[in-house]
Amino acid sequence: MVVLYHYFNKQDKTYAIIANKQNVLFDGKMIYPDGKLPFDVCQHYPNNSCLYGISIPRKVRTEKAYTNNMQQYMIDGAKLASGKILAM
Repeated sequence: MVVLYHYFNKQDKTYAIIANKQNVLFDGKMIYPDGKLPFDVCQHYPNNSCLYGISIPRKVRTEKAYTNNMQQYMIDGAKLASGKILAM
């Protein structure tokens, strides 16, 4: 299996293709004269410090933790309600 890595350097306007992290297949000028990268950024949850934005699991982790806690409270309550009543 061959894995190709594409490296774009915006400052130098250079482009390289490397196979399996060892073999350099191409190393030269970027084929785009304006120096822009050949892909567009799409962020569902924008974050300026990351190319892909905030991930969906990170966005929903607080809601998931809340749901898990509520579910655990319901299970604990059901266990307490179904237990034997101890006389005092």
